[in-house]
Amino acid sequence: MRPDEQPEAPSAPWRAASAVTVGAVGALCRGFLFGLSRTEVHGLEGFLKLLDERRDVKERERGLITVSNHVSVYVRLSYMVLLGRGID
Repeated sequence: MRPDEQPEAPSAPWRAASAVTVGAVGALCRGFLFGLSRTEVHGLEGFLKLLDERRDVKERERGLITVSNHVSVYVRLSYMVLLGRGID
């Protein structure tokens, strides 16, 4: 196909197949994460307390540095959703 004959955007079936593929990969990864491995969270209560104390931006005196891996970040976001806390 010549460059001037190519569409500007992918077709609707291509976009739909792409969305299904991304969803399936996400579901498969979640299955491996929670079905075949053991997820541990250490210090969650203290971390949540610290985040709640820092909610007001004007009250902060210094920055907060956290160290975590991707699994930790995913679990943290999951807990925030389950507990009904917003992601600020």
